[in-house]
Amino acid sequence: MNVQPHVVFRGMSSTPALLDRIDEEIASLETLSTQLTSCHVAVERLNHHHRDGVARTRIELALPGEVLTVSREEEDTAASINAAFEVMGRQLRDFLKQRQDRRRM
Repeated sequence: MNVQPHVVFRGMSSTPALLDRIDEEIASLETLSTQLTSCHVAVERLNHHHRDGVARTRIELALPGEVLTVSREEEDTAASINAAFEVMGRQLRDFLKQRQDRRRM
């Protein structure tokens, strides 16, 4: 990636395990495209009516001329991160396929 990823934790502490998981997921996205210019990840603990709250992960991934955004909420922080990156991977693959199809026309 041309730009270092920017990872922020709000309302909770980061852990080495969560940071490692995020790094692995970003590396996986990088294998799909070499044109990624930035990646912002925000993981936050929301204080809903649940005892422990809900975790939300928001990802913004920038490519030349496009910004892809995903946000997922789950009961568990790791599940929120996994779900958000899974959806982002699908979104990135779809975007790259559409771009490739437009170039063929």
